[in-house]
Amino acid sequence: MTDGCEFKVFPLARRVGKVRRVAEVYGRKTGNDATGYWRQQTGQMAESLQDLGVPAEEILRQLDAFKQAVRAELIRSRSETGAA
Repeated sequence: MTDGCEFKVFPLARRVGKVRRVAEVYGRKTGNDATGYWRQQTGQMAESLQDLGVPAEEILRQLDAFKQAVRAELIRSRSETGAA
């Protein structure tokens, strides 16, 4: 029986430390190494959310938002260092 409570998880895209770390490591990798690292990280996050009972549609939304946050961090960090 449920009591009407709804469980909310902290948005992946707002986990600034995780976003920065993944962007930092991912930005140093190329090709298959980058792809493998990305799949490992997102797979672990998806599995954690699934274990918490988060619906699949929400997991996909969370991972997409995380991807956008990492992308923005890569752009930001490259512009700060002057890299193209």
